[in-house]
Amino acid sequence: MNILKYSSIAKQKPFVCARWLRAFFCSNILRRRVLRGVEFAVTYKCQVNCVKCSCADLVNNHRRELSTEEIINLSNQVINAGALLINFTGGEALLRNDIMDILRKLKDRSVVLSLSTNALLYSESLMNDLKKSGLNVIQVSLNSPYADEHDREIGIKGSFSRSLACIMEARSLGIEVLINSVITRDILYSDRMEKLYNIAKQNKSYLSFIFPARVGGWKEENVNLDYADYQIIKKWLNLSFVTTDSETCFKGRICPAGTEKVYISPYGDLYPCPFIHNNQGNILDKGFFDLWNSMSVNSFNHCLNLRM
Repeated sequence: MNILKYSSIAKQKPFVCARWLRAFFCSNILRRRVLRGVEFAVTYKCQVNCVKCSCADLVNNHRRELSTEEIINLSNQVINAGALLINFTGGEALLRNDIMDILRKLKDRSVVLSLSTNALLYSESLMNDLKKSGLNVIQVSLNSPYADEHDREIGIKGSFSRSLACIMEARSLGIEVLINSVITRDILYSDRMEKLYNIAKQNKSYLSFIFPARVGGWKEENVNLDYADYQIIKKWLNLSFVTTDSETCFKGRICPAGTEKVYISPYGDLYPCPFIHNNQGNILDKGFFDLWNSMSVNSFNHCLNLRM
């Protein structure tokens, strides 16, 4: 996510903009590998069991999830290593009863604080607490622009309306919103694309494309998009209110896994991204900085290897 797009974040955290410019210089002029963002799964607990869940193969109920102090410590490590954005995800991140404490501890750091949610726990009081705790961006899942389709996929009636309410309340509080939608061919080649775009535009939010990958519940399915599909997506990315995970990479629209972005599991394991389950080691054992510096981007296959 390009923090320069979001004027409210720039006003709240001007030093993040300065850090972004420095990181861009180091990446493009000095040709260094620069950390941009971290997807931090703070729990794998969730109220639903989505078929496409990318973390299905990573869940281990015999392992202990990180404590509050460990999450704060690891977050500070990635910020010190250069991270401009931390997105707390899951599972469902809001199922952790310490999420507000975590946000408050990081509120004054020069980093964009984001959180991904299915919005099932949405309430006005919850959104107010998130705002006060320092949340800058909320990422809300929307599987379809049609309520019945979204509710059917989630398995909970009324989940679509809760997602919309969460989006609108966040915007009213000045929290930036990304609407996360997995862009399958069924969506790409139907009216759902335009309808999702209109929902984002009407709510002054960004439609964020999540690309399907053969991992987790979809590891046996032929869901990966091809070159022709990406050419259509490229046209959508030229519109306002549309973005994607690789939209603001320092080196162009390419897969950022392991080069600008990493994924941390609730157990402290480091991965190139949520879709590439090549465990690089545990941060509790070795520390983030050492693992990041020793990560070889040639040791794993990128699921998104097309420059758009």
